[in-house]
Amino acid sequence: RREGGATAPRCTRSEADDPDRRAGRVHRRTRGRPVQGRPLPLLMALEFADRELPGGLVLRVRREEDAAALAAAYTRNRGHLAPWDPTRSEEFFTEAGQLARTRELLALHALDAAVPLVIVDGDEIAGGMDLSNVVRGAFQSAMVGYWLD
Repeated sequence: RREGGATAPRCTRSEADDPDRRAGRVHRRTRGRPVQGRPLPLLMALEFADRELPGGLVLRVRREEDAAALAAAYTRNRGHLAPWDPTRSEEFFTEAGQLARTRELLALHALDAAVPLVIVDGDEIAGGMDLSNVVRGAFQSAMVGYWLD
């Protein structure tokens, strides 16, 4: 008992155990189960099937065989992409540099950490799009980067 005051109201045992009656109702229930107890949706693998785009373009996962075409496309667009790209070494613009970068990106793809895509126009690379820094679990996020010829 507090001095000079009335006793604090008490609740019955069943009210105290019921999460829906707690102050603030932090842990609400959905159909008899706590919200935080619901299972997360199954995490999908980062697989990507080739997609045909308007104008005969194809969006697909980058391949090691694309190294020469990627080097040509980056060389062709070097000045155009310079304001947005980081400073690139000369090796980046070579077939060997693109093969090394492709292998790195495909290794990340195998770990479900990235999806390296290219836009193909016949035998030429017309652009690229990468999902990178993929975060799984409840956050489900990624960064998107792209460039066009």
